[in-house]
Amino acid sequence: MNVTPIIKNTKLETISNIHLPQRKQAETPKVASHFATLPNLAYGRHLINFTGNAPSITKATVLSPDGHETELKPTKNGGFIIEERTNTELIYGNNAKKYLENTEKFDRDTHVVFPKKATGKVTIDGKTTEIKENTAFVISKGSNAKFEVTKGYPMLMASDKNFDWYSNYSNQSDDQMIKNKYAELMWVNARLYNGEINKNKFDEKVVNKLIEKEIVDVKDNDYVKFKHYYVPDIKQKNLKKMASQKKKLIL
Repeated sequence: MNVTPIIKNTKLETISNIHLPQRKQAETPKVASHFATLPNLAYGRHLINFTGNAPSITKATVLSPDGHETELKPTKNGGFIIEERTNTELIYGNNAKKYLENTEKFDRDTHVVFPKKATGKVTIDGKTTEIKENTAFVISKGSNAKFEVTKGYPMLMASDKNFDWYSNYSNQSDDQMIKNKYAELMWVNARLYNGEINKNKFDEKVVNKLIEKEIVDVKDNDYVKFKHYYVPDIKQKNLKKMASQKKKLIL
């Protein structure tokens, strides 16, 4: 299967195409989102900025931490190279529309996105399917597909190499800084999941009182965790303690 579809209004749909030997699927990043929103793709750890709006991007630049701005390399298709290692090209708007409507055999792995307010049609093996807004396609190199844009402005990314380029922006990255950042995020998430709070988030007198009254447990010296009173053995212990105190008061 060459065209693997894809997300359509949050539902997964499959469109069949010519059957070729399947390649091993790229590994899905185990930790999502943060680096996807900051695409430090083309030039190491710098940020990419796009200038323009529908129907075209007029300029793409990379901004370094010291404020130095460099223009990204434009392509013959009206796009920009956003990841050099795999020669990944981003094309948007009218240029993406032109590219899609003039391409029937895709010679590169290609992501195609019809965002909000964009619709179209795709024909595969003689079968035409309507494309509604918020629909995405992943097209394998060598696949045949014919697109028609009926409204709005699509976006596409085409890569000379397999789509596993994004694995470099995950906890499996070869970049030690990125790998360390994911390790830090996983450590923070583990603390949150366990309900552990750094003691410096409390007033010192308050946290000492919480510890003294055994309302919290101390974890690794710097963290405290509120006891789960609904846990049977802890609940039983506290009920006995409260009963004993009440008995003393009565006496």
